[in-house]
Amino acid sequence: MDTVKVDFSALVCIHEGIKSMIFHEPGVGGERGRIIKFLRNDHPGARELERLVNEFTLTRDIDIPGVRKAYEYQVINSRPALLLEYIEGETLGQSMTRHRWSQNEILALAIYLAGVFQKLHLRKIIHHNLSDTNIIVHDKEPVATIIDFAISTREEVIHVRGEDFDLSEISAEYISPEQTGRINRSVDYRTDLYSFGVVLYKMLAGKLPFESASASELIHFHLAKTPVPLEQVNPEISPVLSDIVMKLLAKNPEDRYQSAYGLKTDLECALDQLNRRGEIKPFALGTKDFSAIFQISHEKLYGREAECAMLIQAVEEVAEGAGEVFLISGNAGVGKSTLVDSLQEIVTEKGGYFIRGNVDIYRPNTPYHAVIETFSELIDQFLTLSVERVDELKIRILQALGDQGRVLIDVMPRLELILGPQPALVELGPVESQFRFYQAFQRFVQTISQPGHPLILFIDNLQDADVSTLELLKTLVIGPESQYFLLIGAYRDKEVSSSHPLMAMIESLNRLKTVVKTIHLENLSRETLSRMVADVLKNRSESTERLSDLIYEKTGGNPFFAIQFLHRLHEQGILYFDPDAGQWTWDIERVRRADITDNAAILMTQEIEKLPKKTQQLLSQASCIGNHFDLETLSEIVGKSVNDVLRGLNEAIEKGLILPAPEKCPQDARQHNHRRTGKPHCFEFLHDRVRQAAYSLAPRKSCKMIHLKLGQLLLEKKSKDQVEQTVFSLVDHFNEGFQYLQDEQETLKVAELNLMAGRQAKRSSTFGSAIWYLSMGIGMLPSDRWDRYYDLTLNLYMESMEAEYFSANFERAQLLSSEILTHMRDLPSRIRIYELKILFYTSQNQNEQAINLGYEVLSLLGVDLPPEPQAVLNYTQAMRDQISGKIERMDDLMNLPVMENVDQLATMRILMCMTAPAYQGNSSLLRM
Repeated sequence: MDTVKVDFSALVCIHEGIKSMIFHEPGVGGERGRIIKFLRNDHPGARELERLVNEFTLTRDIDIPGVRKAYEYQVINSRPALLLEYIEGETLGQSMTRHRWSQNEILALAIYLAGVFQKLHLRKIIHHNLSDTNIIVHDKEPVATIIDFAISTREEVIHVRGEDFDLSEISAEYISPEQTGRINRSVDYRTDLYSFGVVLYKMLAGKLPFESASASELIHFHLAKTPVPLEQVNPEISPVLSDIVMKLLAKNPEDRYQSAYGLKTDLECALDQLNRRGEIKPFALGTKDFSAIFQISHEKLYGREAECAMLIQAVEEVAEGAGEVFLISGNAGVGKSTLVDSLQEIVTEKGGYFIRGNVDIYRPNTPYHAVIETFSELIDQFLTLSVERVDELKIRILQALGDQGRVLIDVMPRLELILGPQPALVELGPVESQFRFYQAFQRFVQTISQPGHPLILFIDNLQDADVSTLELLKTLVIGPESQYFLLIGAYRDKEVSSSHPLMAMIESLNRLKTVVKTIHLENLSRETLSRMVADVLKNRSESTERLSDLIYEKTGGNPFFAIQFLHRLHEQGILYFDPDAGQWTWDIERVRRADITDNAAILMTQEIEKLPKKTQQLLSQASCIGNHFDLETLSEIVGKSVNDVLRGLNEAIEKGLILPAPEKCPQDARQHNHRRTGKPHCFEFLHDRVRQAAYSLAPRKSCKMIHLKLGQLLLEKKSKDQVEQTVFSLVDHFNEGFQYLQDEQETLKVAELNLMAGRQAKRSSTFGSAIWYLSMGIGMLPSDRWDRYYDLTLNLYMESMEAEYFSANFERAQLLSSEILTHMRDLPSRIRIYELKILFYTSQNQNEQAINLGYEVLSLLGVDLPPEPQAVLNYTQAMRDQISGKIERMDDLMNLPVMENVDQLATMRILMCMTAPAYQGNSSLLRM
């Protein structure tokens, strides 16, 4: 874009903010001129640029009186700038410092602004940042203009988490509870109504509903404190007007006005009375509060009061020092995740951490992925704390782990940013290694679950969990030290038989006296579903009874199916808003004829198949990335721009099949947070069934090619350290599409990645996963592997042999060892094979074979032990005499130099391997 030159001396600066400067360029010949909005930063980041572009995109094409229009986006004097409509007047905040507004004037202005928001919300535009500084008024006239749409969105609903919250972009005095990201609520147009309530409160009371110099305290007030009613602040304020504002300021969006139209109607009624009578008589509020926006809350719970109370009690007990386990069962779509997610608000109140993970059916070979990734996200949260808090955490964790920190860093590399470099681990056997891993993880969890900071871990889809993951979860909750910790698991009980590993875990916990509390969720009752339908349609249950009965008959009361059915009715025009009647209406006969499957996978497939072909294809391609994905990665895979991809996904977003998920963005992509920039960049599938449906629609070859491209793309972008940190997800993509690898060097690289993954899996004692990756690596090598790629082949075979042995697959381990010995070139490597073969024999109670092999290996090392019992005793005594002649005190023994000779170290290892068979076989060798 060419830069435009402007004479700054001709401009009038009317505002200087932290990130932007606003100038007025006077007009010529009586024209009003225009506003030029510059970014202050000479080298603005992507987020700042996108905010500027976002305001331009949202306001250039709308023609709503009361909304400032954008004319052009330009580069002026080498700075990005926005050319905006010039509005006469001053901000509402400035006006209030100079004038006191009467109730009549306030009502007239409020009516006008409510009308503006009515038009904005019908166009799906949410402002997100309304305050008295973003409203321009004209000498107390009943008209105003809303400005600053930098972080506004054109979405009906957006999903916000705590890490999205940025005080530099939104005023804490005006923020809605759901906008803080501290509670489990989506953000929709009702956030603007809350902020509008704050504006009206300040106009009427002369002060804000909550005042504090601390932003965090203000946030707490918005979440937990009720404002003083206006009539108590100033008795001259009409109680009716006070009630209107208090309704706007309700914490729960469902308790606020549901539409700007409903608010405008009540304000008009109040002003009419005030003008005619000089007072406002009480009247029923919200009688015309019908929203033409079809919206269903995915967070609101229906019919789960008892279950919710049980979980809240569990959180309260855990906050007092208990350790508890809750398992929630139920069919797909019954609301297990929604129930658990409702705890986020109380966990925040208790100062705790709420973390959630999901067992991914498409990642069966990634060790502990649901647990590891969840705690990795918690570590990222820790890294945002103050330096003092991080140092305190470091001290506590290191005290708990001792020299075992490397155990956890190997599976959660970012933990090293807190703990610092940790010493290498001593190599242990399979049982000992697994015990060390479980114990380290248990101590880590016990350390971070502290008074004032309880930890709530939620793992979904346990029906797909492997034995190792379940065993790790069990370890975290056993023992008296497991305090301030609540484990919640959810599973589809129809997919869990009596022989499922989850049932074995429950039985084991019961034997260990660890109480496992259970909740089984059934479908909603007819009455509860009727209440939900009435709420969605903003109507009374009596008037929606026939509709609710039909929905119940077709869905069985399953909330997920009921919601999808309502969406389908709306899309087909069977359910629609009647503007003349001011309410939602429907064609009951068409509802009766409408059909819906009771199979979640089929239902989601049907919904996806209704989308345009390009959207279906994009969803299928995105499903290959995972449960969540970012647009940058998807755009590179499909070879389109980010904007083209976003446009292609738009209908899937509008249908709610994918949801913005900024907290799932990669670390280097979080600057693209959709609430900050107006564009979502990271998404997650609404439900695992949606992803499965999208994945199933793609041709198998196409899926494999996408996985291969993903692997290549991710490998190209990552440093060596990043590859090690994400090797499982990286190599899984390559393994899915490995048959389409055409370059031999790239194939060898993938084999090396499988070796890396196999070693990492072996270190975390998930030997089944290790075998999978190592076998994949071996399978990618050419037939003349030992001649051309000896080192890589040897490493893959050695690691695979050990993993097979540790998994008690002795026959397979023996075959691999024979293959290795056939091609082995050096003695040290052969010694390692012999060590394992001795262990093989011992584990199978073949003690004589183990001892005989030990003798053979020692002979190779130049150590000839006599086989006769008496000779062994004589040999042993001679060795003792030799040592005692040189060692007079224990200190002398302790001060001897460390053994470094390779052959001597190998000899010691072989002798140690021979100890067990010597003991079991009653061999005289044991006397040595």
